[in-house]
Amino acid sequence: MARTGTLVRVNLSRKTVDFEKIPAEVIEKYPGGKALGYYIMAKEVPPATNPLGKENKIIFVPGALSGHAPGASKVAVLGISPESGIIVDSY
Repeated sequence: MARTGTLVRVNLSRKTVDFEKIPAEVIEKYPGGKALGYYIMAKEVPPATNPLGKENKIIFVPGALSGHAPGASKVAVLGISPESGIIVDSY
């Protein structure tokens, strides 16, 4: 059974909210949490992005088991760190 998901994009500069379907093949390969967050960061944020610039993104991604197993819900938050300049995550 193919799983699908919805990506919610919030643009604070334009004050807009857009919804996009995440392709089933992406969900199958990166089911959620850190894996999906890193996939989105690698695809959409250039490597030399200024951590405090407009190109950086803050991504909130539910864990792969969120909503499927009691007590297994968690959320990963990803972005480029101003301290190290690399992608970091927290839960």
